[in-house]
Amino acid sequence: PPLYSVATADGMLREALRMELGGQYAGGNARMVEKVTRCRGEEFLYVGDHIFTDVNMAKRCLSWRTCMILQELEQEVVGLDQGREEGQQLRALMSRRDEYAALRCHVRSELQRRRAQRDDGGGGICGGDGDGGSGGGTPSEWEVSAVASEERLREAIEACEAQIQPMVETEGAHVNRYWGYLSRAGWADKSH
Repeated sequence: PPLYSVATADGMLREALRMELGGQYAGGNARMVEKVTRCRGEEFLYVGDHIFTDVNMAKRCLSWRTCMILQELEQEVVGLDQGREEGQQLRALMSRRDEYAALRCHVRSELQRRRAQRDDGGGGICGGDGDGGSGGGTPSEWEVSAVASEERLREAIEACEAQIQPMVETEGAHVNRYWGYLSRAGWADKSH
């Protein structure tokens, strides 16, 4: 890109061929800056306001240290504080749903194990000892109870999901109505 030096106090620009230490410039490129300052890589601290072009590229391509200016950060911090209670409710609900899902998985696994053992005519738990089955393919009292429990857990998971979905969609909307909390990119990300 072309290089311009700041020629006047009001900001008029003049085309320049090279940078000189102490000058004020617009345009140019990073290698010119490294050459004139005789510094490289992490000796620089690049301050920018665009995460990709300023921060990511300077760090990845030049190995410069980077600092990002986030004008939205103050509003984000205030918004996170305002949404703390709703966020705690959402996390508690998601945790409850996960506990229900783990318990349902355990019940289903045990149910499958006992059915397989019963259908194979094996002894022990399902072999007619009163604990798991009566043999011959007939469901035991435990199996009937487990199926009912699995169904209640499925319903509880669905009820949690029905509450979670609208909460996730609106979480952080008081900060940004399109994306919610900017600091949560990647977690329940709504930017796609």
